[in-house]
Amino acid sequence: MKLQSTSTGGVLQELGVTPQPLFVQPKTLKLFPIKNLSESPFFATLVSCNLKSARVGEEEKVFVCEDELHFRKSLESTLSKEIDGGEQFVSSFQTELEKINILMQCASNVYTAELTEAENVEDNELCSFSETGVSLIRLLLKIELIQERVIDAILEMLTIHASTLDSGESENERSMSLQNGCERNVTKLLLSQLQWIDIVYNGQALTNKLLECLQVCPLDSQRDIIQAIPEIIDDAEQETVVETLLETMESEMRLTVSILDAISNLFLAPRKKEEATERVLNTLGSASLTDLPVIVRFLIDGCTPGNTENIICILRKHLSELIGQISIITDDGDETERTSSEALLLEALRASLLHRKDVVVAWTKIIESCSVGHRETSDGNLRSLCSFDVWVLGSLYGMKKEKDTVEKIIFKKSSVGMFSFEFISSVFHGHSVALAPLFNNYLNIAANLFYGRGHSRTAENARVSGRSLYMSLFMEYKLDYYRQEIVGNLITHIGSGVQHEINAALGTFEGLLKAEDASLNRGLRTFLAFIRGLLDYVEYLTIEQQRSVFFLLTSLSLPDQRTRQSSAVDEITIIVRKMLSSTISDVRRVGIVGGTAILCVVSLAERKHNDAFFGGGRSTSSQIDSRKKSSPFNQLSNDMLRMLQESCNSQSNGDFNAIGFFYEELASALSNRRYGDGTFSEVFLSHVLAIVSTKLETGYMMDLPSQAGQIQLEDQQEPLSTVGNGSDVVRHFLGGALTESFRFNLDGSSAAVAVKILPILTSRECVKLNIAPHDIWAVCPLFRLLSVLEIEKVGDLSAVDACLGCPLALFNETNLDDLDRKSQQVQNTVCDALFIGANWIREMLNSFIHEASAVMRAKVFLRATHLLEIETNLRQAIAANPTYRPPPYASTNLVTPTNTSKLKRKRVQKALVPKKKVKPVAKSKSVAKAREGSLPRVAAEGDENEDTEDEDESNSEEDEPMSLPFPKKHSGTAPESQANKMQVAAETYELVQSMLRPLVPEVAHILSFSQMQRKLVETGGETVDIHTLALSPTLLNFVLAHVMNWLKTSLPKGSNSSPLSLARAANSQNVSGKPRRSCEEIMVMLTEKISCFSSLSNHEIPQFPVMQTISVALQDIKEYIKNNSVSEEMGLVRIENDDDKSLILPAIHKILLSIKTICECERLRQSKQGILLMTKAFRMFDESEEEEEDDAALPIWNDLSDACRSMYDSLEDLYNIGLPSIEDDVIPLLQTLEAVAMLQKYAKKQSLAANEPVLEIIDGDDVMSQRDAMVSYRLSVLCRRLLEKNWEAESNRFSRAGGKPFKYKMGTLGWTLRLHLTHAEMPLDAAEYVIQDVLTQFLQLDGGEDFVEAFPTLTKGSLSIFFVVLLESLVSIMKKIDFKNGKSKVVLFESRKVALHLKTIVLFTKSDSFVTVSMMTNVLKQVRIYVDILNKNMAFFENFFVSRQDEIVGLFKLVQSSTRQVHNICAYGKNEKKNAQVATLIPGVKRSMEEFIFRVKGMLVSSGPSTGVTFWAGNLRTRNLDGSEWQAANDDYSSGDE
Repeated sequence: MKLQSTSTGGVLQELGVTPQPLFVQPKTLKLFPIKNLSESPFFATLVSCNLKSARVGEEEKVFVCEDELHFRKSLESTLSKEIDGGEQFVSSFQTELEKINILMQCASNVYTAELTEAENVEDNELCSFSETGVSLIRLLLKIELIQERVIDAILEMLTIHASTLDSGESENERSMSLQNGCERNVTKLLLSQLQWIDIVYNGQALTNKLLECLQVCPLDSQRDIIQAIPEIIDDAEQETVVETLLETMESEMRLTVSILDAISNLFLAPRKKEEATERVLNTLGSASLTDLPVIVRFLIDGCTPGNTENIICILRKHLSELIGQISIITDDGDETERTSSEALLLEALRASLLHRKDVVVAWTKIIESCSVGHRETSDGNLRSLCSFDVWVLGSLYGMKKEKDTVEKIIFKKSSVGMFSFEFISSVFHGHSVALAPLFNNYLNIAANLFYGRGHSRTAENARVSGRSLYMSLFMEYKLDYYRQEIVGNLITHIGSGVQHEINAALGTFEGLLKAEDASLNRGLRTFLAFIRGLLDYVEYLTIEQQRSVFFLLTSLSLPDQRTRQSSAVDEITIIVRKMLSSTISDVRRVGIVGGTAILCVVSLAERKHNDAFFGGGRSTSSQIDSRKKSSPFNQLSNDMLRMLQESCNSQSNGDFNAIGFFYEELASALSNRRYGDGTFSEVFLSHVLAIVSTKLETGYMMDLPSQAGQIQLEDQQEPLSTVGNGSDVVRHFLGGALTESFRFNLDGSSAAVAVKILPILTSRECVKLNIAPHDIWAVCPLFRLLSVLEIEKVGDLSAVDACLGCPLALFNETNLDDLDRKSQQVQNTVCDALFIGANWIREMLNSFIHEASAVMRAKVFLRATHLLEIETNLRQAIAANPTYRPPPYASTNLVTPTNTSKLKRKRVQKALVPKKKVKPVAKSKSVAKAREGSLPRVAAEGDENEDTEDEDESNSEEDEPMSLPFPKKHSGTAPESQANKMQVAAETYELVQSMLRPLVPEVAHILSFSQMQRKLVETGGETVDIHTLALSPTLLNFVLAHVMNWLKTSLPKGSNSSPLSLARAANSQNVSGKPRRSCEEIMVMLTEKISCFSSLSNHEIPQFPVMQTISVALQDIKEYIKNNSVSEEMGLVRIENDDDKSLILPAIHKILLSIKTICECERLRQSKQGILLMTKAFRMFDESEEEEEDDAALPIWNDLSDACRSMYDSLEDLYNIGLPSIEDDVIPLLQTLEAVAMLQKYAKKQSLAANEPVLEIIDGDDVMSQRDAMVSYRLSVLCRRLLEKNWEAESNRFSRAGGKPFKYKMGTLGWTLRLHLTHAEMPLDAAEYVIQDVLTQFLQLDGGEDFVEAFPTLTKGSLSIFFVVLLESLVSIMKKIDFKNGKSKVVLFESRKVALHLKTIVLFTKSDSFVTVSMMTNVLKQVRIYVDILNKNMAFFENFFVSRQDEIVGLFKLVQSSTRQVHNICAYGKNEKKNAQVATLIPGVKRSMEEFIFRVKGMLVSSGPSTGVTFWAGNLRTRNLDGSEWQAANDDYSSGDE
């Protein structure tokens, strides 16, 4: 037979047939690809059923079927006629299937062939054939009679071939080439015959046999069977199959993927699907990473409202543990397999969440509820943030609809510190390849964290998390592509102009530089060309930001010690040199900052180089000299130091003291380790120390004259004149206007040198130009640098201790007496000298306060008294010269932002530096400008036409950089009156004092230096004087003010602080270049024990901590107030005169404010260290304790609560001893006591949350009740005692004659009453006493009486205050009633009492003699809130109306009485035009009352007639306040309120 075809196919190619074109009309036949037929019953039966055979060539045959349906019916008829019902046919079929070639041919698809019309098939020619989806076996499966037996035969053959496959037979023997040249496994081919059968006559038998086959087949065949199951079994058998598959999965975990895929393709009932999901969930812990993608997809798809949360929690826990075990995450440790599995897991997660919005919402809610720290619930689920959560958030961030939600969650969690660097590092470590598709998502998240506005703690924490995220990404992704994106993002942040973004980005760069992994530094070097672009706008950054930029550039430009790459630091040096040579002050300042950064970074690198080549340890001078020659960094540092010195010395003129700023910058960098934590090079330190010590000795120190004419000062031949004989030399300056005097000498006759202040100020050049030379203003920064260098080299300041006790070359104090009658030049010189002297003493205190020598500490204490004296002289001088201003370069250490107006947005700048509202005292311009702090120094007489210049400068002030107001020149005018002059002088002194060098917090240790014995020793060693260092009230107030300012700065009240306050705090602390102190550091400084050693016996002298010294001082003050004296033996404070007495109350106020600040600091409450420090500080005020107890074993919250009680006991004594003024003294005391009470309440709440045991509190020999131990209850009692006093009489006792008459105020009396009611043990009972008893007595007073005798604070003048506070308190009590969970009896009882008291208060407005507009407006506000509370909780009354009908009806009647009077007030406000304040509140009150009416009506109607209560609404008539009816009532204004 000749075959012709228009296309090629697998069968014709197999048979060797060549297609030929045919131009006759074809006929469609079925061609079965079977050849080499045997003479079996199977084939014989097929041929007998209208199946034609055709021969191909000599031997081969094929079957051709003209009609498939006719063939099937014919075969079915033939088999049914057989006696065995086709058993022989099936047996023969099974025998033929054992032949692999016959099996493959019978399982192959049938082809559709076309042939020309003819009578016999053999005489026709085939053409144009194509493959169909039907095989011979599938045709047999359609016959009902033999279907089940054919299936058995197929499955038996499948088992045989599967076992053969498992035995190791070659693949070529088990498969044959079919169409398209593909190789098909026999198992899959047999399974394909059973898929998608049109009709299964016995589905249960098929399922059972298939599952039996599944149990005996090898693993690979099992996978094939499982994958085919969804397309074979009947729907009615799916549950049975699922049960078997799950059992198989539990016994053989390698089939997990196939089984889950199969189950996912089945249509299960919800109950069965949940059961399957639960069983899969239980196997999650033992699953391998390669199976996780399918498991996660299955579990997420199986989530229902009932199990979603449980599934998510278990996924979070197990997946976080699994991805954290990098080394054992796969069995074979194959890194490629692990990373690919993780990538597939992420993709499966993302794809599953993309279509399950409900799961996304549930997952985000769980993440939002996570807390800080590792915590598990009782069922073992995580309730803390885990690593996998960050993977989920990164995946969700790529979804447009979930982006905002993810940003909010991440910002919220990062703001509380949950995204720490350690946590983020654990998320990315080892998973960079898998998380690479999410890299851009995480990069955008980090950028968004930097965008947080403001300086609040939450925003700062978010930016810290952003830094951690950037650093983790840079560490894990080592390819240049990823790192370039990170560096580009950071540079974009720096160029944004927003300060917090710039700081965060620079902090990220510094963190990468200082990381222990040196490869990060080398990674940044790759992008040095990009980072160097920061120099283009470095002058617009703040000084701290400039330090970061130069530190970054210098560190990256130094030669790499490992690779010895070429150095690029020369380029940075050239840029710094250009900046130093600029004539613009801001540019020179940037150059000094850059040069100092280069010095320090190079010095640190030089030390590392020397340690690497010469070893560590201290070196001798010869070793130092040898290292100078061998070090590659020595020449660089020497050149930079020389360039800085020459530039600063040559350009220290105008408004900028460059040399002083350089000294300050270098000292700050060295002491704060600004550019690294390592040790500086000894070569560098020795060189700088030699230069600085020589400069101080030759430029600013002078020998004390012992004989006439012995000393000649430079440039002081004129106008200096000397008068005297022998050893008494008196020198006069400025034409005799000032007399030289060496003041503040602590060394006595042993003093050899003095600080020459006045001689330099009165040099010829200064007198001629009427300006102070720049050098003298740099003396304090110079000494600070010297002290820092000494500590770095030696460890103490013993080498420069002569500076602490040496005198100051100033003028005689008598020159201040007639200073106001002297010339402007003399006045300015005196003020400048005192200003510099005060700065010098302040620097001595800052430098020597850390010295442990008893002699030095005694000198420091006396220096503090000298500081008070010289600042008092400065105040006197300013009083004579009220228009004085120090020169612009006076504060060489001022750290302020440079001109950033070109870079940052104006609204940011305005937020940080708001304008002050100035209220001038007089019309004089000088007074108004003094108020603003913009008055310049008064120029010499004769200067004119300078007011116009100053006005021009002030007009452009907004475009100038933010700095202290130092205009250059101003002639000024004299104050118009003595009062104006005094006020201007006070304001000037306040401004000048703010410009003095700030004191470090440790200066507070001066309080502990009292009661020390100081010895004055001559040069020969003989003791001349021994006396006790006494603590005067003046010094006590000074140190307390210092402590209070640092506490207010470092211990903010809340977690969020205003940008202005934080900006001021940063300015005040960074003035001296000191690092900002945390609240814990300040508390440690106040509570730590101070060590002090005697220089003779070298034994330790015990000294109290600062806080304990303050406690002792407070005890002394209380003793003095009681007895008008202090024990000289035990007392610490010496009160000797009236001036000391006047400072007692200010000292008390400062102590109270300091304690209040500590109590209100939320940051201390949030750390265990802060809690322990507060407890330790408060324990020091416990006067009953003689020995300090070991509190470590006690529960921290209980311990803090007990410490608050001790603090309260100590402070309450102040009230008992009798403070003079209630408003000025007692009210501040109550404010502090309230802060202590609130802290104790917080501690009690935390103690209960932490399940701490309740401890017995022992007071003497008695055990206190918990109620008595609560400070808040005692505070309420104390407030009531105060309210029962006659404030007016107390005020008149202490007020001066002719003072203002006493008047009660809401801020004092109202606050005290509110405090009493809020902290009472039973607030409702306390309010009831005042309302029902006190107010009732007040209404019964006779005309001559003004107040209630038992409650004298309730007068006609204070009635409105009582009225408002009581009304607010009742509403506040109503808010606290628990309508949801409280007992109905208690709730109704409390609600009725509130309604009764509210009725009494509201009806009080009926009296025209007492009521005011303020009282009426408060009634409307509070009653509306009260009615809204009832409306909100109306469900409670509906639930209990049947059981407690009488109580609820009685309650509503009381409410009705109040609302009727409110109706009268509304009518009064509407009809009286003058009461506009009342009229504006009417709509809101009306709305609330009408809602209440309709809700009550609905409740009564729904309760039914069985209750016997009916509702009737009528129109209320318009009435006056007293209830009388209006003559002409307004019918429009009425309300159904009955």
